[in-house]
Amino acid sequence: MRLFYLVLFLFCSTYALFGQNYYVALVKGKVYYQDKLLKKKDKIKMKGVLRFTSMDDYVKFSGPGGLYTIGPGMDRETSNEFLVAVKEEFFPKIRSLSTSENDIVVDPRYYFNQRGFSGTFLEKTHFYWKAPDLKPGEELGYLHETDQGLFYKTAVTEDSLLIIRKQDFSFPEEANVPNLIKTAIVKVQDKQAWLKLIQGKKSIAHIQSNVDHHGFDRSPTGLPGNPGTPDGEYTFPEPIFPATILDYMGPPVFVNRKAFVEDLRFQLNACKAQDINTFLEDYGYAAYIFEVYGNLRDMDIIDVLQNELKLKK
Repeated sequence: MRLFYLVLFLFCSTYALFGQNYYVALVKGKVYYQDKLLKKKDKIKMKGVLRFTSMDDYVKFSGPGGLYTIGPGMDRETSNEFLVAVKEEFFPKIRSLSTSENDIVVDPRYYFNQRGFSGTFLEKTHFYWKAPDLKPGEELGYLHETDQGLFYKTAVTEDSLLIIRKQDFSFPEEANVPNLIKTAIVKVQDKQAWLKLIQGKKSIAHIQSNVDHHGFDRSPTGLPGNPGTPDGEYTFPEPIFPATILDYMGPPVFVNRKAFVEDLRFQLNACKAQDINTFLEDYGYAAYIFEVYGNLRDMDIIDVLQNELKLKK
């Protein structure tokens, strides 16, 4: 394979940058520094040679001022050996990140606004919408549709919030592990009748007509009522369904919380960001998180930075 060399003149015109170290945040492909294969958390100094084995390779460094990406071909004036000056490569691009789920378009038909989409979650997190109130004997749960039929798991709530745990989306370790297709988040009013309803069913579609649905129109034109109250208002019968489907989810992806926290701690120590906005937007770590971990929810990222890593807003 043809080798492409990138010679780094890691220097700066100011004394303040002299002697600074930069740490590998992410490596794509095989990249060598001083003929040593780079891996995450390796350190480079303000001198030396980076060698790339493909034009698709790149490396991202954490250091003073943020996150920096270097790859072959950045200097268009050379061919096989590329000269990259600090002023060209060691400035992060500003990227924006919404820090509020209020920016998300809310569909009132879906209680938790998941709308059937797949999401990326930290292991053990929660939805940011308050869970519905439960009467005695009621519960929340996840009804999973798989290629081997329906599986139901009772959910956990804490402080009126529905918890999302990896174990709630895992199945018994068997020879043929079920392949998750989609999930319905349900409020179960009558568990005995509910379990009987879903027993032996192959898909959520097979039980949809026998359950209630969040957002269903219960106006007088939609249901028979009883106007026999003293003030003449309509009253409606209690739902006769064993459960209510609140929302739908696609197969989720879970990120190890401990590993995520330790990675961000390492990046913070390298870049010296003083607040969340600088770290995510000015220093470019919002894009880094997306590239490494996927589309984690903004509020989960903010929660880790603020409450676990004590970074101020």
